[in-house]
Amino acid sequence: MKQSELKQLEALARHLEEKNDGYTCRVLNDGSIACMFDLLFSRAIVLGVHSMGYETRYCFESKRVAAFKFAQLRTRHEKLDGYVAKRGGPAK
Repeated sequence: MKQSELKQLEALARHLEEKNDGYTCRVLNDGSIACMFDLLFSRAIVLGVHSMGYETRYCFESKRVAAFKFAQLRTRHEKLDGYVAKRGGPAK
């Protein structure tokens, strides 16, 4: 990945955090963006984030488990476990 592409992705991740209170976003090793944020009864991790949405969302009851999973992420193609709900992406 070119340095200019990485800077654009990092800028988009920062923009998402600034625009959406409570979002934590970062660029993964594969050049995709992942974000984590709280929902009403769970904490969500979204993978493959872009300007129009995301590819996959995982919801976790435990905020600690979600934070651990988020910290371990390397690519948008990883299959997470321990979630209570999933939207988008390949079937379980």
